[in-house]
This record gives sequence, structure tokens and C-alpha cells, in this order.
Amino acid sequence: MDLPSDDGLRERLDKLKIPLMIGGVLLMIAAGQLTELRPVAARAVVYGVPLLALLYTAAPLVDTHPALRAVGLGLGGASLLLALWVGAGSFTEVSALTTQRLLPKEPSTVELPSGHAELTFAIHGKPKQERAQVVLEARRGEQRERLEHTFTHMEAPRAARGKALPVDSTWRPRVTLGAAGPLTLELMEGEGLSLPLSVEVLPVTSSFVVPVPVLAFGVLGALGVELWALRRGIRARLSAGVAVALAFAVYGPGFVDQRKPFEAVFSLLVVAVGALVSGLVLGGLVARWLAPSRGRG
Repeated sequence: MDLPSDDGLRERLDKLKIPLMIGGVLLMIAAGQLTELRPVAARAVVYGVPLLALLYTAAPLVDTHPALRAVGLGLGGASLLLALWVGAGSFTEVSALTTQRLLPKEPSTVELPSGHAELTFAIHGKPKQERAQVVLEARRGEQRERLEHTFTHMEAPRAARGKALPVDSTWRPRVTLGAAGPLTLELMEGEGLSLPLSVEVLPVTSSFVVPVPVLAFGVLGALGVELWALRRGIRARLSAGVAVALAFAVYGPGFVDQRKPFEAVFSLLVVAVGALVSGLVLGGLVARWLAPSRGRG
């Protein structure tokens, strides 16, 4: 079955594709050189990528059956609002309760104000090689959390003089520990990292967390919309847009450092590419397997 090409809104968006790509590349290059532009670039990625992904993938549903349009655009709009809401919260700057500098097998114990059962750790890692593994254990009262993460080596833009230097990457896991008592942090493994490892302990400003199953169910719902659209002879790639938006909502807070948001840009772009490709592949499989057997609705 030959599916019609997207028209209307999608055609108008296609005309903006190249200018948007050029503008994004120029903004990223400029932000690499001018620190003043880095917060702008970070917000452009956090807000702009999910918005553009859903605009492009939901556009074919604008001029279709009212029920299909309502369900498809409703799902896409809800995913976008979730991504923007979580993204806005990621830029809310909070003061650290404490900052600890850790060396392997040398535990650090610090008193925290009571009432903070949920905490965010901003773990700043500067890898000295391509990949560096960190294993951190946090203990408070009878509860403990073992946190593992792999930092990837990145380099800062080359200055006019001198060589490029490795830059800090920030991992921001959220943990739930006892609400009272001292907090003990112990670096169990930090091979390949510049030490001591800096760990900031921050309060959680919002109790709202987007769990991973929301991403899975959202993409499944979008695939259902694509199936529905296929029955009406319309090829929509909504699952790709929903995957990007919900991936940002789920994983964005773990990457964005409010005081250095530009550091998260490249990690978020990798998340976006992975989600986009996954959504396109799943949607393509649905179209390949089911489109030949479907007639126009």
C-alpha cells in the first residue's frame, strides 16, 4: 500500500528544517566559546528538541479523522507538556546541603538537617581515560544505596592557545534514605577518574519523578495511534516524537546540573538520538508488517 506523503503543516515545517539545523549548530558552536550563551543553549536543547520532535511527527495527524486527531495530538501534547514541565524543574537552582570530596575507601560522614529523606547527589566526574567507572555507597540509618555510573571522556573546545582539556561530567542520581541521622558517603571504586571525587548533596525540590514505565507505555500508545493512522492511509511517526519527549522527562533530571547546564547538552542529545531512532525503528516495523494488509479506512 502506498501511503500519501505528509502535507499541510508538515510541508511548512520541512521548509524550516535546514534553517533550524544551521541555527542549532551555530548556537552550539557559539556556546562552546562564550560561557554567557551556555544557559541559552541548554534551554534550547531541553525545550526545543522535544517540541520539534513532536511537531514533525504529529503533523500528519492534524488533517485526519477527528477521533484519531484527538487521541494522537492528545498523547503527543501530554508527552510534550511532561517533558517541558520536568525540563523547567531541572533548571531550578538549589543550594547544596553539603559538598564532600571523596577518596577510595575513605568514608565521609556528615550531619544533615532532619526531614530530607529524598536527596539528589550531584557527582562531578572528570575521567582521565575514555571511560571511567564510579561506585558510590550512601548510608543513613539502616538504609543504604549503592550507586554505579560510567563517565565518558569529553574534551573542552580547544582554546586559542594550549590543548583541549577533559571537562567535568555531572551525574545526578536521586536516592531515598532515612529522614534522620548522619549521612555516610564512601567511594568504593573510582578508577580512571581525577580524584578526589566531588559530591554535592542537594534537597529534592519536587516529589514528582517520571518512572521508566511511562516511557514504555507512551511509546506503545503512540504505536497504537500509528496503527490506527495506517488503517486510514496515513503514515505518522508519532512513536519517535513521543519517545524523545518522554526520554527527556525520564532521564533529563539525571543529567542537568542547574549551575552548569551546558554540560548536559551532549548527553541529552545522545538520549534524543537514541529515542528517535528507537521510535522510528519500531514504527517502521509496524508499518512494514501491518501496512500491506490494511486498506484505506
